[in-house]
Amino acid sequence: MTKTNPSKRVMRNRRTLPSRQRTYRQLYVRVDRLEDAISHFYKVINELRRDVLKLKPSAKDGDPSGSGGAPAKGADRPAA
Repeated sequence: MTKTNPSKRVMRNRRTLPSRQRTYRQLYVRVDRLEDAISHFYKVINELRRDVLKLKPSAKDGDPSGSGGAPAKGADRPAA
């Protein structure tokens, strides 16, 4: 049985680790920015949904179309 000397073990070069590679780091930063942009997008969409929900109850007060009292399309023309 041969014993291996710990000092002679082949050490993996730290520069070859994926987390140390330039491309890996650049992609990591880009993915991080993309995640931030997606998160911001969802926050904006949810805020707009809340605003629309606030507007809808006032449209139900007597105008079933929700158009805010605008005349129906073609209402200014006489019936044929």
